[in-house]
Amino acid sequence: MESGPLMRTQESPIGANWLTIGASVFAVSACLFAAGYAFDATVRPFEGLVPVTGNAPSSLKSAPEAKFRMMSFNIRRDFKSDGLNQWKNRIPLVTKILQTESPDIIGMQEVLPEQMDDIKTMIPEYEVIGAGRDDGQREGEFVPLFFRKDKFKAISAGFFWLSDRPDIPGSIYPGAGCTRITTWALLRMNEDSDVGVDILAISTHFDHVSESARKKGAEVLRLKIREILDQHAPKSRGTGIVLVGDFNAEPEESALHTLLGDTWQKDKAVFYDSRLKSEKFAQPDGQNVGTFPSWDPTINGKIIDYVLYTPSPLACFKENQQPSDAKSALKMLSRESVECLKYTLKRNSNMDIKAQTYSVVIDPNLLKSPTQPSDHRPVVVDFRIVGGPGSGSGGQEMMSTRNSNSST
Repeated sequence: MESGPLMRTQESPIGANWLTIGASVFAVSACLFAAGYAFDATVRPFEGLVPVTGNAPSSLKSAPEAKFRMMSFNIRRDFKSDGLNQWKNRIPLVTKILQTESPDIIGMQEVLPEQMDDIKTMIPEYEVIGAGRDDGQREGEFVPLFFRKDKFKAISAGFFWLSDRPDIPGSIYPGAGCTRITTWALLRMNEDSDVGVDILAISTHFDHVSESARKKGAEVLRLKIREILDQHAPKSRGTGIVLVGDFNAEPEESALHTLLGDTWQKDKAVFYDSRLKSEKFAQPDGQNVGTFPSWDPTINGKIIDYVLYTPSPLACFKENQQPSDAKSALKMLSRESVECLKYTLKRNSNMDIKAQTYSVVIDPNLLKSPTQPSDHRPVVVDFRIVGGPGSGSGGQEMMSTRNSNSST
């Protein structure tokens, strides 16, 4: 971004879709609280199901398979104290990775304004969406999204902050080490490859100091995702979500549980971790390859960078009333959790999103090099969108949610 944030909007009318929550709310809410779920005042949780039937969009009938490659890459901001690993020395190495891996969508972290300018020069065939975290324009780190101009167009895009006031530029969660921003873009494939499914790409960077701030960040994300789907995603098309970033959290931490524990029905997760669900892995024991070796290419390092995705395209509808039942249980939930109960999720069961190959990028030619591309390793995942059960019938079955995050 050179002059300010890029924001494109294409709003779709929101149909009436009232969510009725009866006595089961108490159990549902207790479930949410016990699991440590929460969200922020802009996106809501996923829930348990009722079939709804409608006519399929023509784009879904005999829809061809579509593929795209996603990358998450914390490029490390430019520090003079990094010596041989200063940005000016790493530019050729980062360029090589981007050009060799050739992802369709890239979510980056720790990108300073000057680095943004360099990366735009590296990959001019990509469009970029991003904003500086300090002011929502050009000051501070970016967590930008890059996407191929010849494959996608942005339908809508924006930013929010991982704080109690996510729409306020520069806002920070109490106890966090610094301000944290998230970038999102609703992308549509060009006509020759469109299968009737849009992609909501999200790049984020959780706090490096506070675990509670990281969990808060996950809560804000869950809530904001619902808000974005409801306000910006066309209701007649499914939307697949790919969430990437440096979570500064190992797999067992609560921030990951907040996202991966989200369900729309018993044993039906909203998000999958591509590290665990991919059909193939580029490396032996690929699930355990570290993403943060902290400049040392000879060690495995921690796993703190992720590519999460929804296994099915989604649609989301806002409710017009707050659940009134089980008030004592609702009081136990975070504001984000309560706000999430205002939304109904629908799932397009005729299309599946599959993680085909998972890879942590390691250049064997750099194992003895004093200069590395970053202190993080990029994560690359190949996705494919395919027709699921019943796709040949020409019908579209949508599953609407009743008991948010219900595990019973």
